[in-house]
Amino acid sequence: MNLADGQRIKGILSSLGYSQTNNQEEADLILFNTCCVRDHAEERLFGRVASLRNLKEKKKHLIIGLCGCLVQEHQKKLLNKFPFVDLLFGPNDIENLPILLQQIENQKKAIGEFAEIGNFSGEQPDGIILERPFSAFVNIIRGCTNFCTYCIVPKVRGPEISRPIPEIVNFVKSLVPTGVKEITLLGQNVIAFGRDFGIDNAFALLLEELNNIDNLKWIRFLTSHPRDFSNSILERIARLDKVCKTFHLPLQAGSNRILKLMNRGYKREQYIDLIKTIRRFFPDATVTTDIICGFPSETEEEFEETLNLVDEIRFDSAFMYYFSPRQGTPAEKMSENLPIEVKKERLARLIALQHKISLEKSSLFPGQIFEVLVEGTSKQLKGQHVGKDRSGRSINFMGTPDLIGEFVKVKITQARQWTLSGILEKP
Repeated sequence: MNLADGQRIKGILSSLGYSQTNNQEEADLILFNTCCVRDHAEERLFGRVASLRNLKEKKKHLIIGLCGCLVQEHQKKLLNKFPFVDLLFGPNDIENLPILLQQIENQKKAIGEFAEIGNFSGEQPDGIILERPFSAFVNIIRGCTNFCTYCIVPKVRGPEISRPIPEIVNFVKSLVPTGVKEITLLGQNVIAFGRDFGIDNAFALLLEELNNIDNLKWIRFLTSHPRDFSNSILERIARLDKVCKTFHLPLQAGSNRILKLMNRGYKREQYIDLIKTIRRFFPDATVTTDIICGFPSETEEEFEETLNLVDEIRFDSAFMYYFSPRQGTPAEKMSENLPIEVKKERLARLIALQHKISLEKSSLFPGQIFEVLVEGTSKQLKGQHVGKDRSGRSINFMGTPDLIGEFVKVKITQARQWTLSGILEKP
């Protein structure tokens, strides 16, 4: 969702006459788009902003700005810590960026109103700049009303607000003529889409509408709350040929007691039943997840429940973290916060297990031919290109620049945990 916000910010800045540079010494504006979900991101931001103090002293006209969730939550703290920062605004103030920049020209520090989310004004096809012109992130619902005890998102992103279905469909239809072939629908919980409208199964209805758009090839979506998936939604998705059958379903923990402490709204048995249903409808489905270990008061036996569940479900991949308290969440005040050494040790065991499973699953792919959307050149493997298949796996192969943005066939020759290598099949 931060990347989607970045699309909008770049589009607005471009309309104001800005162009992008990779050299901060040349910059007239340096803007950090922040996230406050993890401690590490906050620490990195503080270090990066502090490093610009000398540049700001040399270039008085340089505008340094901070935006995003972290700014929404800690605007006063940031103002005190970095008095040389000129611009602060939250994720709900993006469309006001031209006004804020005008305030700076009038020699005033610009601070957004930090209003709660109420609409999606300003997100138009000609108002965004895509990192990849053939692939677009599309916000369909903002905010969250789940209130997981470890999560700050409801506080910084506001309540759930859905975009009207016709608006989204027209938005995507306008993107396709510009060369967009793949879209990723975004929301803290896309399955909740339309709930604020009072429409049952609105997410499935939206997918059906988008599936009918000519020249749109792939439709992805992130993220889905396990509690809200229903058989009827899965049945309808199964009939849609453009929807990639990839499901990111945050598990978070394998212990029912910990899940209750997290306020996740389901039990491990319900999660297992959901995965079985998905694999019944989609035998080749890719299932990925998020997992937090070392939640307050988690016992060794409860962590073993998580390991056992990971071993049983066999996710294709997982984002894995140890618990770090976020200020302003109920979990911050929970007793029995575990020692950092315990949390790190459990995380290491979890990562080792998941990496083993991912490699075992990937080892089945050599010899198979995958359809791949070519995204660019590989940063790790010189001379090679990289793309993604329908499951979202990265695939490296020798290619040519003219293939970027095109769909090609690649025969897999080598497997790693999540990424693959192959050779380009001739048309």
